Amino acid sequence: MAKINNQAVMQKLIDQLQLYPAMDTIPTELAEKILPVFQINSDEVTVSLPTTTVVKNQQGKTAASTTIYTTPATGDFYLTAIDLDAYGTSANDQLASITVVIGGATLHLTTLRVSAAEQLKHSTISFNNPILLDKATVIALVNNGDGGVNSSACIYGYTA
Repeated sequence: MAKINNQAVMQKLIDQLQLYPAMDTIPTELAEKILPVFQINSDEVTVSLPTTTVVKNQQGKTAASTTIYTTPATGDFYLTAIDLDAYGTSANDQLASITVVIGGATLHLTTLRVSAAEQLKHSTISFNNPILLDKATVIALVNNGDGGVNSSACIYGYTA
């Protein structure tokens, strides 16, 4: 067994173990197998996940693009979920989609094809890892076709 000869170590043992030298036996030897434990950071660490604070929705009734939300020019916007509904009002194929801008490219996150009058379709996507969108760009509801689709979209996200 190793002997403890360092007075600072002995004092730390007394302080940390709350020993009374007049009454307690102060350990002066270490066991053969020692598991070192180091305190790296004594600060309290609090981890909190951001919550959705931006919820916007929009309806589209023509063959055009409608702005749902414009991301802030300062700060970051993270998209956490999208919801899209489309309802056909003509016999022709119609498309409804939600577009975003990521890395300078416009992307369709979800697209619904409504192929008959009175056909209803729905799409909901929750992103486990929120998507960082480009600053000062438009999240849009886009209808393609001859105007024979009614659609609605909702986006969920937060700014940081």
